This record gives sequence, C-alpha cells and structure tokens, in this order.
Amino acid sequence: MPKLVIFDFDDTLLHLNVRWDAVRNDVIALARKEGVAVDPKQHLVPMGNLLSNAPARKKAIDAIYLRHEADCIAKANYVVFPQMLALAKDLKANGFRLGMASGNHTDNIRRILAELNEAGLFEFVCGRDMVAHNKPAPDQLLVILGKAGLGAKDAIFVGDSINDAGAAKAAGMAHFHVRPNDEGDIRKLRGLLLPSRKE
Repeated sequence: MPKLVIFDFDDTLLHLNVRWDAVRNDVIALARKEGVAVDPKQHLVPMGNLLSNAPARKKAIDAIYLRHEADCIAKANYVVFPQMLALAKDLKANGFRLGMASGNHTDNIRRILAELNEAGLFEFVCGRDMVAHNKPAPDQLLVILGKAGLGAKDAIFVGDSINDAGAAKAAGMAHFHVRPNDEGDIRKLRGLLLPSRKE
C-alpha cells in the first residue's frame, strides 16, 4: 500500500477553462522570436518541452502559462470535480500523504487551492515552474519523492493523461489513470487505496 498519493491537477482534480489556443499562439510566437522551428500542429505539451531546453525560454514559457491560467482563475472559469476532491480529503484523513505534480504553474495551483479552502490538503505541490523538464519527464515526481523522503515504490501517481503515465513510468512509480467524471474509475481508485471504506 502506498504512503504517498500524488495527483495531477488540471483534468484530474478540476478542469481549468484556459484558452489553450491562445497559449499555443503565444508559445509559437516565442519560438519564432527565438528562431526555433516548431510544427504548429504539434501538441502544446511537447512543443513547450522542446522550447524549454534553454533556461531563458523555459522561464518565458512558464510566464505564458502563469498569465493565461491566472486570467482563467480571476474569472472563476474552472470546474471542480467534487468526487476527486472528496477522495483526496478521505485519503488525507486516513493517513496518506498527498502531493500535486502538474504542468500548471505552482502559483496558480496554490491560488485555486486557497480559494477552495484546501491550502493545506496537499503537503507537496510541484508545478511546471519548479523543474527543468515537465511531464512526461519524471522530474516533478522525483522532486516530491525527495521532499517526502520516500522511494518510488511508496507512492502512486493519479492522472488523466499519457504524459502522467509516462512520468510515472520514468520515475518507477505506480500509476492510476483516472477519468475524473467517471464514477467507475473513482470507485476503483477508492477501492484500491481505501479497501476497508465503503462508497
């Protein structure tokens, strides 16, 4: 049984209605400014990871995410998945340590958690700005494991995307793929981590 449960943020605990097309346009504009060739049809995550191989560009991309996410939050343009939040609270109440590893900016994650009156729910929060390489690289998970003083076998990563699965595999950590609005997925995850608790 794991001691630490690490969650992804966006599309796992809640859904941020960020204008990702605008984020993409800003990232492409940054690439052109920096003289880096990118395929505009490429998914935003690998595009951003490619550009992030230089520290100055990484900082600029983090700032793009920070700005667009903050605009979304300022308009309260997000939807919480109540069953996932309830599960996280139950895990905490049952002695699990909780972490958050996300491609979102750390400041924005903490801001939303504070708005939800859940600032203390997650012991560890590691956003895109805290590591050199974002998921599917294992950096965020390794940072959290290091802070927790635990090994990969002591933790499980809960997320919705192929990048979450890739990060967990690279870290040597168990992964649970969850569709946050799927009651079956949530029931299965709850049964895995809290087998003695009934729905």
